[in-house]
Amino acid sequence: MAEQGIQFSIDSPDLPHLLRKLKEINPKLATNLRRELRATGEDIIRAQQAELAQGGPSTAGTREEIGSGLKTRIVAGKTRQGIDIKTTGPKRDGFNMARIFQAKFIRHPVFGSDTWVEQQGRPYFFKPATGELRDLMRDRINDVIADAVEQANRTL
Repeated sequence: MAEQGIQFSIDSPDLPHLLRKLKEINPKLATNLRRELRATGEDIIRAQQAELAQGGPSTAGTREEIGSGLKTRIVAGKTRQGIDIKTTGPKRDGFNMARIFQAKFIRHPVFGSDTWVEQQGRPYFFKPATGELRDLMRDRINDVIADAVEQANRTL
């Protein structure tokens, strides 16, 4: 979802600096940290996929396509650091279906005719990332970073 998504900021430690230092000590440590950080979003993605699956399979497989496009991404740049959960789509007729399904109501033509109907959407994106799952993800992020630092200290 362009410019939208679930984001968790990492204030401490300085993630780009930590990744650089881990890479200097042992590149596998930095790779493992990135992999583990990406894995922290899997519970939220599974919950989003479960929200999409409610009501059974969609006629064109749209919900399944949206669910398979959900990804966790690590951002470790100069101006921003954190973990993002985003989706790649799918796109149909120039419309991002992931964004459309997020709406409370969807207005669309009936099988390409001039008759338009309103259908209830399936907001799936933000609800699973609130409360307990969000707190669980933050705790895991802290644990993963602490484990990486501990492994680096053992390597030295």
